[in-house]
Amino acid sequence: MKVAIYARVSTKDQSEAEQIPSIKNGFDLADDVLVFREEVSAWSIDKDEKRFELKRLISAIKAGSLDKLYIWDLDRLYRNRKKTRQFFELCSYYNVEIYSLNQKWLNDFQRLKDQFPENFKFLIENISSLLLDVYSQTAEDESVKKSERVRLKIVKGADGVTRSVDGKKWGRRSLPDRVVQDVVDFRRAGKSIRWIKDNVYYYDKNKNRKFLSVGAVHKIIHENKGVLNT
Repeated sequence: MKVAIYARVSTKDQSEAEQIPSIKNGFDLADDVLVFREEVSAWSIDKDEKRFELKRLISAIKAGSLDKLYIWDLDRLYRNRKKTRQFFELCSYYNVEIYSLNQKWLNDFQRLKDQFPENFKFLIENISSLLLDVYSQTAEDESVKKSERVRLKIVKGADGVTRSVDGKKWGRRSLPDRVVQDVVDFRRAGKSIRWIKDNVYYYDKNKNRKFLSVGAVHKIIHENKGVLNT
């Protein structure tokens, strides 16, 4: 049986402390299960160009490499009803079952499908589909409300810098120039994205060593593709 975990997190600490270990323990999965993990903020999860690990997961599904997919919560996939529906339809087409640690009803429906006679399975599928639409629409509505509240609290000054209404700068700090240059240099030298992720680091304001995420490496490469192609 080919099993995978998909975990979208905002920080490395969240991944290690919560999602992946909890999913493994909750479903009694082996330690060597295939894991697709990426660091993408909640504000970017519906932007496909930022979901590099999700793209890898979809490619694995289409290649017939998976039978079951385990997630922490449905909103780890998308906070968009249409995209959530499309992802489930893709998994159904390639016979991949989805299980969620937080949506027990989804797991129950997966088990019920095997217990009902063939001519009644459509009832289970219809009810499950309805619940999925309701849940994903609720997640989408909540995401829109949060986005609107955030937009009301930020302004862009004449200098082009985005700040909160109390004058503080908004958004994540930029990576040090040295880190960006290291990524460019290593990429030029033929190093893989995963090698760069595991070897390029910086120090945060508390002097803790931080390694780059796959997404951060992809972003730097994309923003410097002109330099890399010369």
